[in-house]
Amino acid sequence: MGQRFDPDRLRLSGEAFPILENLWWDSAATGAIAISASETGLLACQTGGAVSSRLLWYDRSGRELKPIGTDGVYWEPALSPDDRWLAVSRMDREKLASNIWTIDLERGIMARLSSPASVSTTPLWSADGSRIAYALYPSGEVFIREARGAEKEKILFRPPTFSPLVDWSRDGRFLFYETIDLRRFHMDVHVFDVVAGAARPVLEAAFNQQGARLSPDGRWLAYESDESGDFEIFVRSFPDPGERRQVSVGGGRQPRWRRDGREIFYVSPDRKIVSVEVRPGPPFDVGQPRALFQTRILPQVEARNHYDVTGDGQHFVVNSRRGEDASLPITVLLGWAPVRR
Repeated sequence: MGQRFDPDRLRLSGEAFPILENLWWDSAATGAIAISASETGLLACQTGGAVSSRLLWYDRSGRELKPIGTDGVYWEPALSPDDRWLAVSRMDREKLASNIWTIDLERGIMARLSSPASVSTTPLWSADGSRIAYALYPSGEVFIREARGAEKEKILFRPPTFSPLVDWSRDGRFLFYETIDLRRFHMDVHVFDVVAGAARPVLEAAFNQQGARLSPDGRWLAYESDESGDFEIFVRSFPDPGERRQVSVGGGRQPRWRRDGREIFYVSPDRKIVSVEVRPGPPFDVGQPRALFQTRILPQVEARNHYDVTGDGQHFVVNSRRGEDASLPITVLLGWAPVRR
């Protein structure tokens, strides 16, 4: 839609009028719409409606294997500990709400887990695969539910604001989540102690720290930090701060551990899956990063992750741009404004 605007008086005038239908909208990642106005009044745009993403299996060599389910608007894919199930946040584009769904990877069956008509995000599996925790936006409650949906969801705790979940320790005691200061768009990492029923900061600084993932042995925390100006992957000791090492080189987001704790994966700025061999130590020893394969992974927005890796490090689920969406033409509109009388 368009409407006349007086920049000196900061007022709209006249009636709004339609310009274009079925505008391209990135509902899966950035929320951006594909239209841009030049200073001369030309409009450049793309059509096609709300974009979808595709959950794809890759092997370690980068060979694309098969899709998971149908195309949709997905966030935060999370494999179950036995790699037989996938939990994912799936958006309803008509209602602008998202729910947690589980996918049986052997049978291809999807089932809704969270209550409808809410914005449920960042699902995490318990170590035994029996339960899933997730957060609600914007209220902030963190819920937990039996993974097969047999029991009603229960509130685990209530952070002051929306707090995306990032990891759940294997012993079930520690639930890691991010705190977001929307005034500065600043992120830190806190941990909720399920046994003590209390939360505390674990990564807190003037720069952003997020995406924390605890090593399988519970001794090391991998995370993202932009202290250098760009996001890089670091590892530090847990629960007490002490030894710290930088893992990535040239930028990195979304760290993941292999099940045995001997390898860390992350996403490079050019969207490659990168592997780094590590020796937990002490001291913690880091190998050279090695790019495994190129992806079409969605860009990270806020705290969302867009891939996961099987426990043996051999297969990857990647929330991907669809190849056909890259071919949408750009249209330049002339004479779109109604004639003034």
